[in-house]
Amino acid sequence: MTVPDSAIKTAQVASLAAENEEQASKKEEDALRKREAALDALEKKKDEAEKKKFKKGQDGLEKALGF
Repeated sequence: MTVPDSAIKTAQVASLAAENEEQASKKEEDALRKREAALDALEKKKDEAEKKKFKKGQDGLEKALGF
């Protein structure tokens, strides 16, 4: 029993389309992970800057009050 060439080509096209879709999905997931990591890093950096600013203001206030 043999399978017609057109059936093989149809199966190959479907398989290739599914593979391409999977690769695109992986790329999108990677991009989202990278974006999330970048946002986390930015938020952490911002928090550290705010802590330094607060600490500096607190130190200045303590000096002004004589502590």
